[in-house]
Amino acid sequence: MGQIKVAIIIPSLSHGGAERVASSLANHWVKNEDLDVYVYNFSVLPKFYQLSTDVKYINFPISQKAGLFELIKLSLSIRRSIRKSGIHAVLSFMDKYNVFVRLITLGTGVRVTLSDRSNPFRPLGRGLKWLKRMTYPFADGVIAQTELAAGEIKRSTGARQIVVIPNPVRIPDGAMTEARERVLLSVGRLVAEKGHADLIRAFAIAGMSDWELFILGEGPLKHELQALADSLGVGRQVHFPGAMKDVHRWYGRASIFGFCSHSEGFPNALSEAMASGLPCVSYNCNAGPSELIEHQASGYLVPVGDIKGAAHWLKLLSLDRPLRTKVGGRARDAVRRLNPHAIAHKYLVACLGPELIVGLDR
Repeated sequence: MGQIKVAIIIPSLSHGGAERVASSLANHWVKNEDLDVYVYNFSVLPKFYQLSTDVKYINFPISQKAGLFELIKLSLSIRRSIRKSGIHAVLSFMDKYNVFVRLITLGTGVRVTLSDRSNPFRPLGRGLKWLKRMTYPFADGVIAQTELAAGEIKRSTGARQIVVIPNPVRIPDGAMTEARERVLLSVGRLVAEKGHADLIRAFAIAGMSDWELFILGEGPLKHELQALADSLGVGRQVHFPGAMKDVHRWYGRASIFGFCSHSEGFPNALSEAMASGLPCVSYNCNAGPSELIEHQASGYLVPVGDIKGAAHWLKLLSLDRPLRTKVGGRARDAVRRLNPHAIAHKYLVACLGPELIVGLDR
């Protein structure tokens, strides 16, 4: 078999969960000498995640407010590039862009796999719902992040070739140590659906007077969240350092992870915290936390909106270091199955299918 060429198409490599996974997959795949790996973007945003120099990066920058003419031009540019490069298989990310990619690759003979990453019960407009029903069944494969999402995608789109592959997570060296600080950590964009306001309220109720809460992320609610913390009397304990590229250093510094998101496709930050040996208190939102955490074993799950329940488990952990170490160790063990090498291979098998994967040097 000759060189196999696979392309990942995603709007950008700016900060975000899908972008992190796309860059991780590309960097793992390109280590295989039998693969040529391409990444297509169409954004003016700077890259937050870096790609190996062996990955062929192609960007057709286009404004988010682009009109029909620009979209047609973009479609033709990507389609021509795919044909000229001799791409065999395409992996697309995120539902509305999946529709776009499936449409522009019609008639090319390229194998197309769609990675659907949003909350399976997120409200969609009628137009997008219709387009997903019209395009997903004609993809060569659809990748869901959770069993819950797979069932809903099948029901709402009629797609049949669905495989469940969770996001990869790196298991860092080391485990829970005595050097960890009295830090409650959370990671996520500063937007309402991430539930940071609930976490701040739970932190205040828990009375963790000798602890600090660090929330990593950027977003429009920073000043509102700081004002909330001030009003609850914990303003000096709550900090917003922004989005951090060295987020793993923060996981190593913290002693507890709080996650009060109201909606997820797959909770990357939660899985990363667990991989770092952090005991986690999480809302049991749709979708993902319950597929990662076994309640009162590898972490703690509370219903969405149960601020007092979250405060209870935060307080318990804050007062019991041996419990933090035990639960953190179990959390780490629970996500070992998500190591990047194994997940990257599962994605590759799904993208290439049985015909292309046969004979590939793995």
